[in-house]
Amino acid sequence: MKITHAKAQPYSRQFAHPITTARGRFTHRRGWLLELHDETGRQGHGDAAAWPGFGSSSDEVALRIACVDQATTGLLGTTFASLDDVRQWISSCDEPPEVRYAIELALLDLLSQDQQCSLASLLGAPAATTVSCHALATDDTAPTATVIKLKVGAQSIDDDELRVARC
Repeated sequence: MKITHAKAQPYSRQFAHPITTARGRFTHRRGWLLELHDETGRQGHGDAAAWPGFGSSSDEVALRIACVDQATTGLLGTTFASLDDVRQWISSCDEPPEVRYAIELALLDLLSQDQQCSLASLLGAPAATTVSCHALATDDTAPTATVIKLKVGAQSIDDDELRVARC
Protein backbone atom coordinates (compact mmCIF):
# COMPACT_ATOMS: atom_id res chain seq x y z
CA MET A 1 0.00 0.00 0.00
CA LYS A 2 1.54 3.27 -1.15
CA ILE A 3 0.42 6.61 0.32
CA THR A 4 -0.52 8.99 -2.49
CA HIS A 5 -2.51 11.77 -0.86
CA ALA A 6 -3.27 13.27 2.54
CA LYS A 7 -5.94 15.73 3.60
CA ALA A 8 -6.66 17.26 7.02
CA GLN A 9 -9.83 19.05 8.09
CA PRO A 10 -10.53 20.86 11.36
CA TYR A 11 -13.50 19.86 13.49
CA SER A 12 -15.27 21.08 16.60
CA ARG A 13 -17.85 18.99 18.44
CA GLN A 14 -19.86 20.10 21.45
CA PHE A 15 -19.88 17.78 24.47
CA ALA A 16 -23.28 16.56 25.68
CA HIS A 17 -22.20 17.83 29.12
CA PRO A 18 -19.34 20.27 29.77
CA ILE A 19 -16.24 18.74 31.34
CA THR A 20 -14.55 20.54 34.21
CA THR A 21 -10.88 19.82 34.91
CA ALA A 22 -8.19 21.49 36.95
CA ARG A 23 -7.36 23.41 33.74
CA GLY A 24 -10.86 24.80 33.29
CA ARG A 25 -14.26 24.02 31.83
CA PHE A 26 -14.47 22.49 28.35
CA THR A 27 -17.60 22.56 26.23
CA HIS A 28 -16.10 21.39 22.91
CA ARG A 29 -13.56 18.94 21.55
CA ARG A 30 -11.52 20.49 18.77
CA GLY A 31 -9.05 18.81 16.49
CA TRP A 32 -8.21 17.66 12.99
CA LEU A 33 -9.43 14.67 11.01
CA LEU A 34 -6.69 13.19 8.85
CA GLU A 35 -7.50 11.26 5.69
CA LEU A 36 -4.78 9.25 3.94
CA HIS A 37 -5.28 7.74 0.48
CA ASP A 38 -3.40 4.87 -1.11
CA GLU A 39 -2.83 4.05 -4.78
CA THR A 40 -6.04 2.00 -4.97
CA GLY A 41 -8.22 4.88 -3.75
CA ARG A 42 -8.79 3.49 -0.26
CA GLN A 43 -8.99 5.95 2.60
CA GLY A 44 -7.68 5.63 6.15
CA HIS A 45 -8.72 8.02 8.91
CA GLY A 46 -7.00 9.39 11.99
CA ASP A 47 -7.65 12.09 14.57
CA ALA A 48 -5.28 14.72 15.99
CA ALA A 49 -6.59 16.70 18.93
CA ALA A 50 -4.69 18.60 21.59
CA TRP A 51 -6.19 19.33 25.00
CA PRO A 52 -5.42 22.88 26.11
CA GLY A 53 -2.67 22.73 28.72
CA PHE A 54 -1.75 19.10 27.99
CA GLY A 55 0.75 17.90 25.38
CA SER A 56 1.28 20.03 22.31
CA SER A 57 -0.47 23.34 21.74
CA SER A 58 -3.51 23.43 19.46
CA ASP A 59 -1.64 25.85 17.18
CA GLU A 60 1.34 23.49 16.86
CA VAL A 61 -0.92 20.53 16.06
CA ALA A 62 -2.85 22.62 13.50
CA LEU A 63 0.37 23.73 11.80
CA ARG A 64 1.93 20.25 11.67
CA ILE A 65 -1.21 18.32 10.65
CA ALA A 66 -1.76 20.81 7.83
CA CYS A 67 1.75 19.92 6.56
CA VAL A 68 1.17 16.14 6.42
CA ASP A 69 0.24 16.37 2.73
CA GLN A 70 3.62 17.91 1.90
CA ALA A 71 6.64 15.91 0.81
CA THR A 72 8.63 17.22 3.80
CA THR A 73 7.03 14.68 6.15
CA GLY A 74 8.25 11.74 4.04
CA LEU A 75 4.81 10.12 4.14
CA LEU A 76 3.68 10.63 0.56
CA GLY A 77 5.08 7.99 -1.74
CA THR A 78 5.99 5.67 1.14
CA THR A 79 4.91 2.03 0.90
CA PHE A 80 3.63 0.10 3.93
CA ALA A 81 3.19 -3.68 3.79
CA SER A 82 3.14 -4.65 7.48
CA LEU A 83 2.71 -3.49 11.06
CA ASP A 84 6.50 -3.34 11.32
CA ASP A 85 6.63 -0.87 8.43
CA VAL A 86 4.12 1.36 10.24
CA ARG A 87 5.99 1.04 13.57
CA GLN A 88 9.33 1.92 11.97
CA TRP A 89 7.94 4.94 10.17
CA ILE A 90 6.13 6.25 13.26
CA SER A 91 9.20 5.75 15.49
CA SER A 92 11.29 7.86 13.10
CA CYS A 93 8.60 10.52 12.67
CA ASP A 94 9.46 13.90 14.19
CA GLU A 95 5.93 15.23 14.58
CA PRO A 96 4.05 16.15 17.78
CA PRO A 97 2.48 13.12 19.53
CA GLU A 98 -1.05 14.09 18.48
CA VAL A 99 -0.01 14.23 14.81
CA ARG A 100 1.91 10.93 15.04
CA TYR A 101 -1.21 9.35 16.54
CA ALA A 102 -3.40 10.58 13.67
CA ILE A 103 -0.94 9.32 11.07
CA GLU A 104 -0.52 5.95 12.80
CA LEU A 105 -4.27 5.44 13.13
CA ALA A 106 -4.86 6.34 9.47
CA LEU A 107 -2.05 4.01 8.35
CA LEU A 108 -3.41 1.14 10.45
CA ASP A 109 -6.89 1.77 9.07
CA LEU A 110 -5.50 1.53 5.52
CA LEU A 111 -3.37 -1.51 6.32
CA SER A 112 -6.35 -3.40 7.75
CA GLN A 113 -8.29 -2.63 4.55
CA ASP A 114 -5.29 -3.72 2.45
CA GLN A 115 -5.09 -7.02 4.34
CA GLN A 116 -8.90 -7.41 4.31
CA CYS A 117 -9.28 -7.76 8.04
CA SER A 118 -10.61 -5.72 10.94
CA LEU A 119 -8.29 -3.34 12.74
CA ALA A 120 -8.65 -5.47 15.88
CA SER A 121 -7.56 -8.56 13.95
CA LEU A 122 -4.65 -6.68 12.42
CA LEU A 123 -3.46 -5.78 15.92
CA GLY A 124 -3.88 -9.38 17.09
CA ALA A 125 -6.94 -8.90 19.26
CA PRO A 126 -9.99 -11.17 19.06
CA ALA A 127 -13.05 -9.34 17.75
CA ALA A 128 -15.37 -8.21 20.54
CA THR A 129 -19.00 -9.27 20.34
CA THR A 130 -20.09 -6.36 22.54
CA VAL A 131 -18.82 -2.86 23.21
CA SER A 132 -18.61 -1.60 26.78
CA CYS A 133 -20.71 1.37 27.74
CA HIS A 134 -18.67 4.07 29.43
CA ALA A 135 -19.43 7.35 31.15
CA LEU A 136 -17.66 10.23 32.80
CA ALA A 137 -18.44 9.93 36.53
CA THR A 138 -20.89 12.70 37.37
CA ASP A 139 -24.07 12.94 39.38
CA ASP A 140 -25.97 11.59 36.37
CA THR A 141 -23.63 8.69 35.50
CA ALA A 142 -25.51 6.17 33.40
CA PRO A 143 -26.47 3.20 35.62
CA THR A 144 -25.67 0.85 32.72
CA ALA A 145 -22.08 2.04 32.37
CA THR A 146 -19.53 -0.74 32.77
CA VAL A 147 -16.53 1.60 32.47
CA ILE A 148 -16.34 4.83 34.42
CA LYS A 149 -13.74 7.55 33.89
CA LEU A 150 -13.17 9.58 37.00
CA LYS A 151 -11.38 12.92 36.94
CA VAL A 152 -10.19 14.09 40.35
CA GLY A 153 -8.83 17.45 41.30
CA ALA A 154 -11.46 19.52 39.52
CA GLN A 155 -12.99 20.65 42.78
CA SER A 156 -12.23 20.00 46.44
CA ILE A 157 -10.85 16.69 47.69
CA ASP A 158 -14.05 16.21 49.70
CA ASP A 159 -16.14 16.41 46.53
CA ASP A 160 -13.77 13.97 44.79
CA GLU A 161 -14.05 11.48 47.65
CA LEU A 162 -17.88 11.66 47.51
CA ARG A 163 -17.83 11.02 43.74
CA VAL A 164 -15.52 8.02 44.20
CA ALA A 165 -17.74 6.63 46.96
CA ARG A 166 -20.85 6.94 44.73
CA CYS A 167 -19.16 4.88 42.01
